[in-house]
Amino acid sequence: MKQTFLIAIGFLILTFCANAQNEKLRVAVFDPTSSGTTIDEGTKLAVQELISSAFVNTGKFTVVERSMIDKIMREQAFQNSDVADNSQATELGRLAGANKVVLSAVSLVGGRNMLSIKIIDVQTATVDQQKTKIVSSNDLLDAVEPLALELLGERAVYVKQNTEFVQSSTSSISVPKQSTSEPKQQEKPVAKKETPAYGNKTNAPSLSVNLEEKNAAIIAQIIKNIEYLNSTVVSNDKKKKGEITDTVINLGGNLAATFSKGVLAISGNGAITSTNNEAWKKILSSKIKALIVEEGIMSIAGFNKMSNLETVYLYSTVSNIGDETFDGCKSLKYINIPSSVTKIGKSAFKSCNSLEMLILPDGISQIGDAAFSGCSSLSLINIPESLTSISNKMFYKCKSLSGIVIPSNVTTIGEDAFKACSAITSLYIPDNVVKIGTSAFQDVTSVTEIRFSENLTYIPNDAFNNCKLLREIIIPASVTNIGESAFEDCETLYSVFIAGENVVSIGKKCFENDKNVHSLTVLSINPPKIDELFGGGKHEDEYYERCVLYVQGFCATKYQKGNNWDKFKTILPYK
Repeated sequence: MKQTFLIAIGFLILTFCANAQNEKLRVAVFDPTSSGTTIDEGTKLAVQELISSAFVNTGKFTVVERSMIDKIMREQAFQNSDVADNSQATELGRLAGANKVVLSAVSLVGGRNMLSIKIIDVQTATVDQQKTKIVSSNDLLDAVEPLALELLGERAVYVKQNTEFVQSSTSSISVPKQSTSEPKQQEKPVAKKETPAYGNKTNAPSLSVNLEEKNAAIIAQIIKNIEYLNSTVVSNDKKKKGEITDTVINLGGNLAATFSKGVLAISGNGAITSTNNEAWKKILSSKIKALIVEEGIMSIAGFNKMSNLETVYLYSTVSNIGDETFDGCKSLKYINIPSSVTKIGKSAFKSCNSLEMLILPDGISQIGDAAFSGCSSLSLINIPESLTSISNKMFYKCKSLSGIVIPSNVTTIGEDAFKACSAITSLYIPDNVVKIGTSAFQDVTSVTEIRFSENLTYIPNDAFNNCKLLREIIIPASVTNIGESAFEDCETLYSVFIAGENVVSIGKKCFENDKNVHSLTVLSINPPKIDELFGGGKHEDEYYERCVLYVQGFCATKYQKGNNWDKFKTILPYK
């Protein structure tokens, strides 16, 4: 009886384990194929093993042994090159008892390799997911596992570092004293897992600066400037000219302003707004060089067009910087933004031409249109992780801004958001971004590489117009429509790869004046609607003759007969 009982228990355990095993999807991973380039057997094996390990390590998949796949291929007289065809791959997968098959390919695109990995459902022979990226030959193996993890939905986790810094001093107007409860600034992100590749890089970009140190440097300079002004003796000559040197006025609503030696300090509780107080207007029209907004004040506005203002210190109760607060303060160079700030209004820092560096804390949930528009000297600013939308014209004409990191939480990028940011060299648009506004990146003339969001469905009109140094682009499979003049005047653009199989339209003059485009790959099953793709000018025929169009082999006839696609002199199957 006891032995029978033990056998029954053992059977139940085995059954449970078998069922648990069956819950995992069974996957067949094939060796990579190549097109336009060659990869040796050792590299093929390494790519296959790296992809297999990525799947196994998730704990969600069982991978078919390589020896079984080789045996089935020999029995069925298949060559590895045959597996590039979805139907052949699914047949082999079915014979191996797999639910899914995984295909990878390495193709030569514009002098560099394009790595592609896709998952195909054995029952339907349809592609479940696909990821691609451009890599150099040296970086091919380094890129395989991160791309496979991205395909499986693995995401990066970022850890914010806490910091504290203290400054203190005394002078005629109280100099700001930083307390230990003052804002803890965000540190640059530290990746815990691999993230989507960015050009040749394995990880998503991050600002290569220590934000804590930069913020501390800003505050130190603010205090130094205020101390200097407080120690300055105003000459009798200035007094004779009627310039205000020392005054205290009541602004109403528990607010008071003290002005001395070029320093304006506002104390009390509540909000600073525009006022008809004549004494206040007279102070604002005087030569204010420094502004201190003391503890207790929660909202500020009304300091626009103060042409002499150079330095601003905000205490940690300020939560709102209102519309146009510092608009036109062309001499403003140093300002701290405390962690209490959650909103920055429209045009708040517009045309602050001397502002070079601004560190924004996490917690800001809203930044208005044109907030930093025309800050021509601004070279360093971080976008907080708490922000989900980049507003219209937020950084319009910030021509010194060379590095920018769009946080992973951002879902929309507004019209003209980065237009004329001519110093930006690379763009990484994270996968949560689903919408880009018209002309969002127009005239970003120094950009050389772009990594698009895999969730974009539309690239709008003029989105990347006049990105003169852009050499190659891969438009993800999610995109179904491309707007007019989207890549017009990208004069060094050489290779274009449009991965979507259901692209509806490519807008008029999309590639106008792109005189160096030699390769256009369109994987759409049905030819998208096009009109004057290259602008329709006198050189249009030259463009169509020079540029080779690559399409899926079974679709070639459609393109050869398709409206306007037949203008291409050379149409070849994409392998």
